[in-house]
Amino acid sequence: MNFKYIIIAIIFLLSYNFLVAHNHTIIGKIESNNGENSPIPGATVRIENTALGTIANSKGEFKLKHIPDGKFNLIISAVGFKTQNFSIEFEHTEGDDIKEFNISMEEVAISTPDLVVTATRSEKIYEDTPVKLSVVSQSILKSTTSLNIKEGLSFQPGLRVENTCQNCGVSQIRINGLEGHYTQVLIDSRPIFSALNGVYGLEQIPSIMIDRIEVVRGGGSSLYGSSAIAGIVNVITKDPSINYFSGSYIQSFTDGKTPDNTFQMNASLVNDNQDIGVYFYGLNRNRKEWDANGDGFCEIPKLDLTTFGVKAFYKPTYKTKFSGEYNIINDDRRGGNKLNLPEHEADITEAARHKTHIIQLSSETFFTTYDKFSIYASGQFTERKSYYGAEQNPDAYGNTKNRTAVAGLQYSHISDNFIYGQHIFTIGYEFRNDNIEDEALGYDRIIKQDVVENAIFLQDDWSLTENVSLIFGGRFDKHNLIDKFIFSPRANVLYKIVDNLSVRANFSTGFRSPQAFDEDLHITIVNGGGQVIRLANNLKEERSYTYGASFDWFSDSKSFPFAVSFDFFSTMLRDAFVLEETGTDDKGNMIMERRNGRDANINGFTLELQSNVKSILAFKTGFTYQNSKYDEPFVWSSGDEKTASQSTDKLLRAPDLYGYFTFTLNPFEDIGIDISGVYTGKMYVPHYKTAALETGEEIIIDELVFTDPFFELNLKATYKLNQIPSIEIFAGVQNLLNSFQTDFDIGVTRDAGFVYGPSRPTTVLMGMKIEL
Repeated sequence: MNFKYIIIAIIFLLSYNFLVAHNHTIIGKIESNNGENSPIPGATVRIENTALGTIANSKGEFKLKHIPDGKFNLIISAVGFKTQNFSIEFEHTEGDDIKEFNISMEEVAISTPDLVVTATRSEKIYEDTPVKLSVVSQSILKSTTSLNIKEGLSFQPGLRVENTCQNCGVSQIRINGLEGHYTQVLIDSRPIFSALNGVYGLEQIPSIMIDRIEVVRGGGSSLYGSSAIAGIVNVITKDPSINYFSGSYIQSFTDGKTPDNTFQMNASLVNDNQDIGVYFYGLNRNRKEWDANGDGFCEIPKLDLTTFGVKAFYKPTYKTKFSGEYNIINDDRRGGNKLNLPEHEADITEAARHKTHIIQLSSETFFTTYDKFSIYASGQFTERKSYYGAEQNPDAYGNTKNRTAVAGLQYSHISDNFIYGQHIFTIGYEFRNDNIEDEALGYDRIIKQDVVENAIFLQDDWSLTENVSLIFGGRFDKHNLIDKFIFSPRANVLYKIVDNLSVRANFSTGFRSPQAFDEDLHITIVNGGGQVIRLANNLKEERSYTYGASFDWFSDSKSFPFAVSFDFFSTMLRDAFVLEETGTDDKGNMIMERRNGRDANINGFTLELQSNVKSILAFKTGFTYQNSKYDEPFVWSSGDEKTASQSTDKLLRAPDLYGYFTFTLNPFEDIGIDISGVYTGKMYVPHYKTAALETGEEIIIDELVFTDPFFELNLKATYKLNQIPSIEIFAGVQNLLNSFQTDFDIGVTRDAGFVYGPSRPTTVLMGMKIEL
């Protein structure tokens, strides 16, 4: 019999053993102890080491049903509040048994997440986790009107999100200055986000489906495998929780005149027994192209995006949960000029039509209070039809197909009698296969790549005392493009010096395999031709080693609580990948080759300040300073017969200083004011260009441009028209100061990769949201 069917049968039989009636119920209300007894909607209520849990509704009320006989630990948590634990016990009774809890929670200055999963691959209260982690919460996504993860991730320490193509709007996440393909993007902790998805995927994942985004900076290959060198971005999607419906419409005007409209909705349905739930969402966005300088070529591409998804769970017992999720994405974008003509009749066109299907299945079973077993399988299929060409090139069409499959299992055991303290041992196996077929015949580019990874990971989460916790772990990866096994270890320590001061230290590792990445699947138009990336024949894996330490302190003041966090990091890259220009092909296309360069070092620190005052005022800011260099220069421009080649030892597009802030003020119950900003410091950006001599001959005059700094300021005001049903209207301005690039290349010979700074000029927005 096939192994997977045996596993399914075992899980079913174990679940069946627990199919007994449970008639205990907990009801209650969760409020803040800020003197006004404000309800805390969205607070999480769960019973530890079971599949039972729910969240509080808009009134702070909750109900948790079908609890069995026995003694349990009830955990109440919410962002910005101190987590509470209650010991509860139910004895066998006939008929219904209801217990009521009215819970008052204490606000804290630091708006850390309540429960996190990325740090240890299992749910854990953040304050007890030795791994430094930050979270993009729903409140941040809402206050900044972030439509997708691209926009929301700008408001996190050590992160920058930037556009890298003037024509089609390719974007990437930079963690601690490293390029986007150094970051592993996960969806619900699964590495299903492929290289092809990474080209435009940051705009394709809507915030409407997101519960939170967890970010771990530093090498993460010890848990999540290849590409987790700079860090991990884990998109945690919403679960069905309570019955509700929400819909919104947002109308934006780029530069005050070019329309960009978005309609989105989501809903959650949970049956009365709380053992079946369904969540679904939908989004439709239509954005018109925008031309910054009137040359007829757009700087923001036209976009038609439609996404739909559904997520469901079934809990046959209080110890077992089955989950399933399906998402479909249709993304149609085009940049360049003459967008009304067929692609090959325009002077420049970068266009791509994507259709992506994602499906995920998982099960969790708590055998006992101390043992948990999980099994999962995920898959995605993306088909892309593209055109990247200039000067009416009829051969610049391309087709891409990408299939990704992920499957794994994980077992965790809690031990209170091994050596000393409490240990949570985790062991797991993960399989990943990524197959891509990409053809761009006009550029002599055919990529047929089949990547297979098998991995085993182990971890000991050791709570030595109430104040000291350690994590030791490692992962063995066998990658079919690497001859040897890759071992990625890590170690983390947490020391709570006093109640309001804690210290974390970490060592982590990462690696990238010699394969095609997201930027390899995009062709930037430069000087009327394409910029094509190819892999060197002897390319080998790249390794990283990250050391770090952080200090977190918060005040005990009730009148003005605030918190400070200082985080030092140092990352060493060995055999770092660099892109070196090797010349042009016979069709005039610029060839960039990915090679192993010398080592690189990134050192820096992040400082964060935040405060929450009685649900009236919330402020958070973070700034990162870093120094990023290769040990030896690499050739970024090869020059020509009349122009010398150019080299640099700098990590390009990596500013030394960058940061953000968010400020929310609720002076009255019905009025909210949000102010946010993103600062991008000076950096070096390559500019590939040519100049014509008097003889008509063209010569290369490439240069590294040291850019000006940018400060993007955003304002938003919200007014709630009605409480039940909730109806609110809002209006705002993004990039109020119009801090935006002014030296774009123009015309058909422009370098579309010469783009930096904020991704949009001054943009006016307004909208309405209804929630039932």
